[in-house]
Amino acid sequence: MSIAGQVPQPVWVGGLPGTSAQPTALRLELAAVADAGPIVAAQPFVGICETGRFARVLLGRLATGGGFDRHVAVKIQRDVVRVPGSGGQALFENAAIDAMWRREREQLRALSRRAAPGWLPLPGDDQLLPPMAFDRVTGRLFEVPSPSFLPLRLCRDDERLRAAGLEPWSSSAARYLWCPKDPDHTVFHTWSPTDGAQARAGIRIVRRHQLFADLLQAWRSLPPERRAAATERFPAATAVLADLEVAWPQAPDLEALAQRVFVLNFYDAHAFATELQDLHFDE
Repeated sequence: MSIAGQVPQPVWVGGLPGTSAQPTALRLELAAVADAGPIVAAQPFVGICETGRFARVLLGRLATGGGFDRHVAVKIQRDVVRVPGSGGQALFENAAIDAMWRREREQLRALSRRAAPGWLPLPGDDQLLPPMAFDRVTGRLFEVPSPSFLPLRLCRDDERLRAAGLEPWSSSAARYLWCPKDPDHTVFHTWSPTDGAQARAGIRIVRRHQLFADLLQAWRSLPPERRAAATERFPAATAVLADLEVAWPQAPDLEALAQRVFVLNFYDAHAFATELQDLHFDE
């Protein structure tokens, strides 16, 4: 049986940046588990391989006009490198990991359909997937904006990070999101529970789902004209925030928020899709 055939009637979720929502356009969708029970399920998307150190591979498909084209494997960079033993992540610096992804991408591009599966780049800045999250209640996959409703991006500016008392991107495993277009450069977001412990006075480190709580608070305070502008720029994210606003009239509990909002990739992530190869080892 094929890999895709082993998944009973998945729900197909669109919303990846650069893939059109037009009915006649080719779009890339991810397979989500249907009727998986409570929203506390750890992984809503169907995994092909979850054991990789630097990436996980999810089941996707290309579709158009409401019809199916082909299944694909979608490889997405992990937010945290998986290594056995304690302290292992320090062996992998961000710049070295970045170089490995770029080498793999160039090799797949060169060998595509000849000595390797067909390769499909994901559109975006430098073929990086922006921070993405999935709301389990509304079924929306959305790009995560900053609380000022501007794009969030991985900070690779070592000098700025050092000035804030944070670990440099290139020579450490620490990563931070920031908003380059926001004049207030005192806020950095991280998935790590410990990075940024030596941040200078005046620097705010926002950890994990606190970002979504801050987003909801910012959404509540927006006047109508700014809500309209945010909705035009981030339609999926603002639709989720509108639903969260109704669900939680007061500030949400962070644990409940974490159960509802699944983070696909907290940081900008290297990502690409390839043709799905069924090897039939069980035949």
